[in-house]
Amino acid sequence: ETARHLSSADARVIAHVERQSLVSAYSPPIPSIDDGAEPLADHVLGDRRSSLMPTIAEHASDLSILLWDLHDEIWGVARSAGSTTTLNEIPPDAGGADGTVLRFGAEDHFLAWRTAAESFVRDLRALGVLSRVRVLAVGLARRREDGHPTLAPDSLDIEAVNTHLSRYHEHLRALGLAVITV
Repeated sequence: ETARHLSSADARVIAHVERQSLVSAYSPPIPSIDDGAEPLADHVLGDRRSSLMPTIAEHASDLSILLWDLHDEIWGVARSAGSTTTLNEIPPDAGGADGTVLRFGAEDHFLAWRTAAESFVRDLRALGVLSRVRVLAVGLARRREDGHPTLAPDSLDIEAVNTHLSRYHEHLRALGLAVITV
């Protein structure tokens, strides 16, 4: 979303991954199911395929900066029997969301996310791109640019989301990532 505010002379988006929690990205992919239903959106397929690291690896040599915000974490994750996770906002019929819900900000979510974050940092370092990562510590606004209320999980209000986000950002700082507070 940030890149749309830049002119094409300033930046070029070479890849975009959205709607993936780090917990989801570091979980086994969900097997493809062709049930003849409507095609799944790209972000749902990306989440099911745990596409974050393969996408970064594919573009590592072209990457000048990797911008990362944690807003997709706020929806939590759902674990299925195979320990695959998907974002809680993806409907259960998208696959994998039939198990235990780890709610954003809860200790079990933070612990699962922290483990994934440590793996993510290790993998970014191995790819040689860690120094090019910038975490955008942007709090959730009450209203979107179009004036409509910002959506937050039913169990949290905006202030609670922002309080929880600060804990996650602090952990990333402790791991040595550059965190930009906006």
